[in-house]
Amino acid sequence: MTKKEKLLARMINNPKNVRFEELEGLILNHGYEKAAGKGSHNTYVKGDKVITLVRPHGSKKFCHPLDVKGVLEALEEK
Repeated sequence: MTKKEKLLARMINNPKNVRFEELEGLILNHGYEKAAGKGSHNTYVKGDKVITLVRPHGSKKFCHPLDVKGVLEALEEK
């Protein structure tokens, strides 16, 4: 199992403990490009597909589990 596969499996099993940098790296490794970022909201584009990801701020260290699940669902679609 490669590091990418392990990270993906960990995200699927536990979407609560995913850092923004890990999720962003996964998105970029799947061919998405960072299109825009305004404040804590970052947008990634691949063709006609768009993913918007919110960077945790304040005392939060991890992304919201619904954001993680949304990204995983978007990456599964081909």
